[in-house]
Amino acid sequence: MTADLLERVDEVGDGRPGSLGVVLRRHPKTGQRHVDRLVWGLLPHDTRDPRTAPRPLHARAETVASLPIFADAFRHRRAIVPVDEIQQRNTRQVGGPARYAPPGGTGGPWPSPGLWEGYRGPDGEVIRTYADACQA
Repeated sequence: MTADLLERVDEVGDGRPGSLGVVLRRHPKTGQRHVDRLVWGLLPHDTRDPRTAPRPLHARAETVASLPIFADAFRHRRAIVPVDEIQQRNTRQVGGPARYAPPGGTGGPWPSPGLWEGYRGPDGEVIRTYADACQA
């Protein structure tokens, strides 16, 4: 990763749903690369009412190509999401989520796959959102 990118990654939000996260993406028409802060929680571009639409945080690798909510983004709008830790819900034991740090103990971010979308509201404002891609 470049020094400029690492500076932006250091500005990553708090990791809560609806917060801003750093996303490396490529424009689907021009191929130009962007490093932007997008809202975590995918809002598909064809959403009718964003107030009531589901906003998934994760897209399962097993179904990302076939589920309508993810399929178009999977084909055209893939991304890399730099993360410094992954939290996984703990369903088998008492306690909080299990936390995983980058391999090798570097303490720095590592790339995680993701999808992004651009939703254009009735007022013309574009809201860019993303979801992490993961394996169940």
